[in-house]
Amino acid sequence: MKKKTNHNGILFFMSFILGIMLITNIKFDLNDYQEVSLKSVYNMRQDIENNKKQISDLKALVKNTEEEIQKYKTAVEENGNVSDLISEEIENVKFTAGLKDVQGSGIIVVISDSEAEVEIGDDIRDFLVHDLDVQRLVNDLKIGGAEAVSVNGQRVLSTSEIECNGPTIRINGRTYPIPFVIKAIGNPKVLNAAVNAPGTYGFKLRDIYGLKLETSLSNFLLIPKYNGDIDFKYAKPIKEGE
Repeated sequence: MKKKTNHNGILFFMSFILGIMLITNIKFDLNDYQEVSLKSVYNMRQDIENNKKQISDLKALVKNTEEEIQKYKTAVEENGNVSDLISEEIENVKFTAGLKDVQGSGIIVVISDSEAEVEIGDDIRDFLVHDLDVQRLVNDLKIGGAEAVSVNGQRVLSTSEIECNGPTIRINGRTYPIPFVIKAIGNPKVLNAAVNAPGTYGFKLRDIYGLKLETSLSNFLLIPKYNGDIDFKYAKPIKEGE
């Protein structure tokens, strides 16, 4: 008479062995992983986004370069030279750099010292226009979309200095007394809000400090080109291949 095979025992033994193998593998796999912090995930996402932005910028640069090359090719095919195209680009560069007279709609801002009577205990400096005041107004107009700005007829560039010189202000190497006349070409309504809206710097100068500040909108403004010399002492252009 044959003995009955203990199937339950065999199944139990095999299950036990299989369980040990699974636990060992899981333990081994977990040891291969390191903890990842939220900061690491965030930094990784930032790196990915930065790489995407760089790729997008490079694609745009390639596209613009290809368009420029095509312009030159077309000019050569049609005219046999590129002198006209180069002259046009030079004029565009001058326009962008502020080396061309420009015209358009915009705003005129006239600011001068307060006419209020100075009383004992008052700080006389609060009644005067300072270079910082003019700079802040110019910056607010630029933020408001001004495409060209002048102060007392002097074109304001990125290299233009606006600094106090006693009771006057020096800009582009020339000195001017009050009143200071700021002209800005752009959307007249937006530029007006950039100076007169409650909470703006122009609003504070007029309604809190009592300085005399008047604005007027214009459909036609003429802002002259920059006539001075631009001397870079520290910034130098990077040559091709550097």
